Amino acid sequence: SGQIELAKKEYVNALTAFNKATEYLPMWAFLYYELGNTYLAQNQIPEAIKLYQRALQINNKLGMVYKKLGDAQRLSSKEKEALTAYELAARFGYRTFETRFLIATLRIENKQIEKGIEEFEELAKEMPKAELFIKLGEAYLRLKRDLPAIENYQKAILIDPNSTRAHYLLGASFMNRREYTRAKESLEKAIALDPAGKVLDIKEAQKKLREIAVKSNK
Repeated sequence: SGQIELAKKEYVNALTAFNKATEYLPMWAFLYYELGNTYLAQNQIPEAIKLYQRALQINNKLGMVYKKLGDAQRLSSKEKEALTAYELAARFGYRTFETRFLIATLRIENKQIEKGIEEFEELAKEMPKAELFIKLGEAYLRLKRDLPAIENYQKAILIDPNSTRAHYLLGASFMNRREYTRAKESLEKAIALDPAGKVLDIKEAQKKLREIAVKSNK
């Protein structure tokens, strides 16, 4: 009943049903997981975290619970705790694309850049997506390695020729290498793909183009 109410987004009814169920099955971890999901759906993050932790006190090998705990911690800006939770989720069999993507992202944000790159490269082999190659490019830039960054942005564009972000980042990388003609082409393409600036910071892109024009004439 609680699951049905949760699916219908009838959160008060879902909480009532799940809490009633705990009276009969107080040591069933899955119930606290579902209670956590109900609070998380309402953006009540601290309550959700407590319930996921309660579920894990009962059974500390539930990968899906670690995944949701990581989601809640990430929403609370607890990136290090979230990374640990996602890694435990993967260890206990919850190795979904999203989980591994988040592990790689948080490793890079927590300055474990090489490990993050390794994870993204594994994902890209299994499921080549533009967003993965963009992430790889950004990670290599953090290591100040322009060439592999450029290679990955180009791979992203091959998969998705209309990726505004890939064209913009490619242009910025060419600019760092003083390849102004190629930088200009990529930045102009990015602006043409997103003239309204829904994804792109148009002012920043135009500023870069002005800088290129000045530097090209020197």
